[in-house]
Parts: sequence; C-alpha cells; structure tokens
Amino acid sequence: GVINKAEMVKQSYNIDDLLLQLRNQNIFNFEDVFCAILETNGNLSVLKKSENIDVFPLPIIISGKIDYEILHKTGKSKEWLTRELGKNRLDKNDILCAFVKNDELIWV
Repeated sequence: GVINKAEMVKQSYNIDDLLLQLRNQNIFNFEDVFCAILETNGNLSVLKKSENIDVFPLPIIISGKIDYEILHKTGKSKEWLTRELGKNRLDKNDILCAFVKNDELIWV
C-alpha cells in the first residue's frame, strides 16, 4: 500500500505505468493493494489486502536481502528472524528465497 518512489525511479517506472497496470487488474484504489511487485518481464504482480497472505506468502528474503517491510507485515520481527536463522544455522546471504508460512520460516 506504500509506493517506493526511489525504487520506481531506479527501475525507470513512473506513476502512469503503475496506475495503468493496476487498472488492468481492476484495481482503482491504492488502498486496496497489500503489495505489488514489478517483475523482471515488466508485469506487475499484485496482492490485494482482501486476499489471504498465508495462501500467497511474500518473500522476506530474496538473494540474501531482507525485506523488513514485508517481514513486519507478516507480523514477525527482526529478532524473530534472527532466532529462526540461528536455530537453523542459516546465514541470510546463503538464502535464495525465504518466506513465512504457518509461523515457520521456509527457505530455498
């Protein structure tokens, strides 16, 4: 639900592009969006607030980088993630993708 302006500039993606792709998915209000991801092919993947996040878990770690905003939205803290990584003897830099499902850290 929050637009990351710096990332949009970095990706040469403007507000008109965003609005067009949201409208193409019948979304006319930013407040209806839980999370939108600009895919490498230029398409926008959107998870609406009304959809169940447990069914569509969002990645909290991608290629070793932690997305603290998504971590927070899952109801988990940085401390929880640190404990889970330690418990499983994992380093975030070794994780290709990780997400929270049923209160567990799932990783690849």
